[in-house]
Amino acid sequence: MKCRPNGRILGKYLYYVLSAERTRKYFRDNATGTAGNMPKINQQTVMSAPFDLPTLDEQAEIVRRVEAVSKLVEQIEARHSAAVSQSQRLPHLTLAKAFRGELVQQNPQDEPASILLQRIAGKQPEKLKTTRGRPRINKPEDVGFPPVALPDWSTLPSGAWAAQVPADEHTATAQLIAVLKAWNRPVPQDTARLATLLCLQPRLLTAALPAEHTTQWRRLVGEAADPLPAQVVTLQPAFNTPWRNAISKMRARGDLVESAAGAQSTWALGPDAKRVDTLGWPDGRAGWVVHYLQTHGVEAVLPTLATEVQEFVHARAA
Repeated sequence: MKCRPNGRILGKYLYYVLSAERTRKYFRDNATGTAGNMPKINQQTVMSAPFDLPTLDEQAEIVRRVEAVSKLVEQIEARHSAAVSQSQRLPHLTLAKAFRGELVQQNPQDEPASILLQRIAGKQPEKLKTTRGRPRINKPEDVGFPPVALPDWSTLPSGAWAAQVPADEHTATAQLIAVLKAWNRPVPQDTARLATLLCLQPRLLTAALPAEHTTQWRRLVGEAADPLPAQVVTLQPAFNTPWRNAISKMRARGDLVESAAGAQSTWALGPDAKRVDTLGWPDGRAGWVVHYLQTHGVEAVLPTLATEVQEFVHARAA
C-alpha cells in the first residue's frame, strides 16, 4: 500500500507517525486473519488509523527533533559496539604487552630473555653486542606492500571503475585495504576514513572536485559519480553499521594496525591483509583518490562535504 501525503501533512512526519508504537498497536489490534494465518491489515485499516495533525511548522519541528535523537542513538550504538570489541580484545592485548615487556618500565641493563632461554636450555649464551654499555634492541621490521603504480588514467576505458557497490562490511573492508595499500604507510585515521568514503560514495568527491578533475573522475567511475538531482536527498550518507562491522573484524584479525590515540591515531595494514583481493575498481578508485588527496590535501575536500559526512570522518567510535 502506498500513502501519498496531501498539502496538510509532511511526508516525513507521516512516516514517523505510521512507525510510532501507538499506530503500530492500533494496526495489531485491528489486524484480521484466521488461526494459522499471518495477521494482516488492509487499506481501510490504514486509512482509519487516528493520529495527531499539528500545523506544518509543528510537524517540521517534530521531524527535526526525532531525527536529532535518532542520530544520537546511532552514535551511542557505535561507541557501545566499539567498546565491546575493545573489551573482548583487552585480555589478548594485555598478554601481548606483557610478553613484550611493555606493562612496566624496563631496565636496559637487564639480561635479555634470549640469553635466559639459552641458559635454561643448557647452551652457552652468545656474546651480545652493545653500544655505549647498553644492549642493542632490534626493532621489528615494518610490514610493507609493494608501491602501487599509478596508470595513465586517460588511457583507461570509460566506466573502468564502475560497480554496483553494496553497502556491506565486505565492500568496506576491501576498499579500506585498497586505500591503505595505495598510501603504503601509516595514515591518520580521519584521512583513511575520508578516502574510503569518497571511493565508496564517489558522488561526494564529484561535488568537491574542480572542473578539470571532475570529467575524468565521472568518466572512470560512471553513474555512481554523477551528482544527484536537485530534488533528491540522501537520508543516510554514511553506512555506519557495515563500516563498524568491517573495522571490528579487521582489528580482531590483525589486518588493521593502529597506533597512538585520539586525533593522533594512525592506521596501517597488518601482514595478512594482502590476502584480501582488491583488484579492479577498489584499487582503481583508491589510487585516484589517494593521489588527489596527497597532491591537493585533505582540506581541499573535507570542508565542502555535508556536516553529517564530516561527523562520520571525525568519528572515534568506529
